[in-house]
Amino acid sequence: MPGWIRLAYCNSPSYAAGEALKGDTVTTVVWTETGGHIGGCATRAVKRMWLAGQCQRIGYLAGLRSFQTARGGRGLFKGYEWMREREQREPLPLYITTIVSANHATRTLLTSRRAGLPAYSEAGEITTFGVTARAIRRRFRVADGYAVSAGDTVGEERLRSFYDEVSPRRTLFPILPDPLPPGLAWSDFVILEKDGEIAAAAALWNQQPLRQIHVASYHPLLAMARPVINPFLAMSGYPRLPSAGTDMDCVYWAYRLTRHETLVEFESLLAATALRLRHHLLFFALHEDSPLLPVAIRLTAWHYRSTLYTVSFAPNPIPYTFPQPPHIELAAL
Repeated sequence: MPGWIRLAYCNSPSYAAGEALKGDTVTTVVWTETGGHIGGCATRAVKRMWLAGQCQRIGYLAGLRSFQTARGGRGLFKGYEWMREREQREPLPLYITTIVSANHATRTLLTSRRAGLPAYSEAGEITTFGVTARAIRRRFRVADGYAVSAGDTVGEERLRSFYDEVSPRRTLFPILPDPLPPGLAWSDFVILEKDGEIAAAAALWNQQPLRQIHVASYHPLLAMARPVINPFLAMSGYPRLPSAGTDMDCVYWAYRLTRHETLVEFESLLAATALRLRHHLLFFALHEDSPLLPVAIRLTAWHYRSTLYTVSFAPNPIPYTFPQPPHIELAAL
């Protein structure tokens, strides 16, 4: 991803194992160009999510990558032809995808409907946050009346009961897998309890053993300024800029769920999470219509924006309208 900071989203040591975290069933589509050389690939993931109070199998299109020499060729369109055929054999009620706002070339191409590409319909802006524990503690604290505990203390049965009860009210909230996905344990969950019941829960999911955010390089001006500005960033609560050629030390705030979606629950859960955060950065994302966004935007944090799209392979598509602000599960994007 280009810009002042060039990032590479890597799956190491196994590309397939990293992509498998995106859904219950994940297929990687690979296309070739003239001469049989690989031109690029993309992922079609299917994940069980809540939609209008019903558990539905939702498609997610992701992981679009191509070699520079193959861009503009027919391979991408052949890949989407395969996805269209798969949709005809295995229809799904909805597909979603995200495109980083700064990635103008990809946005222009995929939304063009050229050569049989599916219809992309904008479904709102997503803000992704990268925040430190220090920045959270400066802004929020656990409110009176809440008790903080770990998931393995609360127990799997109570936690699953909480998710089964509350998550159907949240559009696009993923079904909590059984067993938990690789790299996630019950001890990674942070729990808030109040008056004897679970009020909120979220997990600190470290995916670095399988998926990494790699800092490829900086713009020359930023590269020169980085050693000077990093101490000031740290003092102000902003994340430091890591060295080029290294992976970000980060975890995802996964399966974040509050019982009543109130600001005090959200702020207290963030504060409780900061007490457990042992990595430099916590990543999470919110939809533009989320009532929690005005609170999160006050954090001293990195943030970047992307657009959520619904995708339809139908000949006469009708854009899908979400009944409420969708939950954004960044750990599965």
